Amino acid sequence: MRTSSMRTGMARASLVAAFAALAAACSNEGTTATCGAGTTPCGATCVNLQTDPANCGACGHACNQGQACAAGTCAISCSAPLTACGAACVNLQSDPANCGACGHACSQGQECAAGTCATSCSAPLTACGAACANLQTDAANCGTCGNACGQGQTCAGGACGACVAGTACTPANRCHAGAIACAGTTPTCADTGSPLSDGSGCGAGQVCSGGTCVSCTAGLGCTPATPCRTGATSCSTGTEVCVATGNASDGTVCGTGKVCQAGECVAAAVPSGGAAGLASAAGRLAGGSITVDAQLGVVPSASAATGGTITLQGATLTR
Repeated sequence: MRTSSMRTGMARASLVAAFAALAAACSNEGTTATCGAGTTPCGATCVNLQTDPANCGACGHACNQGQACAAGTCAISCSAPLTACGAACVNLQSDPANCGACGHACSQGQECAAGTCATSCSAPLTACGAACANLQTDAANCGTCGNACGQGQTCAGGACGACVAGTACTPANRCHAGAIACAGTTPTCADTGSPLSDGSGCGAGQVCSGGTCVSCTAGLGCTPATPCRTGATSCSTGTEVCVATGNASDGTVCGTGKVCQAGECVAAAVPSGGAAGLASAAGRLAGGSITVDAQLGVVPSASAATGGTITLQGATLTR
C-alpha cells in the first residue's frame, strides 16, 4: 500500500514538472528566435543584419526611406545606370565631378565621356588633343584632327583645296566670323567683325557671349531650382546655367517630413499601422529600440513601444 502511494506521488510530481516545463516553453515562445547561420534573432524574428533595411547592422536600426542596407550599413539606393557617391546618385559615365569613379573630378575645360575626362568643346568645335578645332575650316585640322592642308591651300567644308576668297575661316577673335583673303602666297583669315551666336564654342571650356570668348563648361553636375531633380550645366546661351536633366533618387529628403518621389517633393509616407507598423518594420520593439527620422514625419501612435524605446531625430511623436 505504501509502495502504491509512493508511485502515485512520483507520478504526480512528474506530471507537475511536465506542466511546468510546458508552461515555461509557452511563456518563452516568441521571445527569442532560434536562428540559422547568417541570421540573428531580433525578438521572435530571424533577420540578416547585413542586408535587412529594418534591422541594418543591429536589431531595430531601420534605414531611412530610399536607402538600402549593404554590409550592415544604410546607404542611398540608386537605380541603374546611377551609382551612389556619398548621399547622391550619379552617372559615373558622364558626371565630370565623379568621372569613372566617385570623387574623380575632371579638370576645368574638360567633360566626362564614357567615364573618361576629355577636353570639352562646344559646337562647332571638336576636341583635338587638348585643343578645340573647327574641322570644317581649320587648315591644321581639316576634316579630321591633325590633317594639315598644304602650302597655299585652305580648308573649306572639311576638305583642303586651292585658295578661294571669301571662304569661311576662324580669325584671331574666335567669336567673330572670318573670310579667307587670297592676296600673296599665303591665304589669310580676315575678321569680318560679325559676332558669332552666343553659346558657340571658341575654345576648351569656352563659349561666345556678345562676341567675346568666355569660360563656360557644359555638363557639370549642379542642383537646379526645382527640388527632386538632377541637373547639369549648359552653355547654349553663352552663360553657364543649371538645367534639369532627370529625377533625383526616390526617397531623397527634400524638406522637413518630405521626400522625393518620381521627381516630385511629397510628404513622406508613415508605414501602415503607425508605430505598430514601424515596430514590425524594425523587427520587434519589445525590449529593443527604434529610431524615427525627421523624414518619416509624425507617428500616429506609440502603443507598440512596450518595453522598448523610440528615439526621435528631428521628428515629432504624437499619440
